[in-house]
Amino acid sequence: MTRRDVVETALASGRPDRVPCFPLVDVVYAGSRGCHSLAQIQLDPELHAEALSRCVQELPIDGIYVNLCLGKQQAARVERGDGWHRVRIDGCLVLGYHRRLQQYDDRN
Repeated sequence: MTRRDVVETALASGRPDRVPCFPLVDVVYAGSRGCHSLAQIQLDPELHAEALSRCVQELPIDGIYVNLCLGKQQAARVERGDGWHRVRIDGCLVLGYHRRLQQYDDRN
């Protein structure tokens, strides 16, 4: 199974061939893989998104866990699609999540 197949199968309550791996990737670690300082990563949204994307592409993982807190303005921009929700965090980072996660959140 591809990384995407593994994740989509797990989200659909199926049985993937392995457990999906979504580690918390700290921005310091992500930046250091591209030789960028914490200040550079924190102050440049494009560099921040590029560093996180590089981790997903280069590490043997299926995705990354990103700890984000949405402000009221960002939460108001949530777009709802067929089974998915997404919100543009800034000029280059878009957060998307499957509706099943929203349903889980609503129960807790």
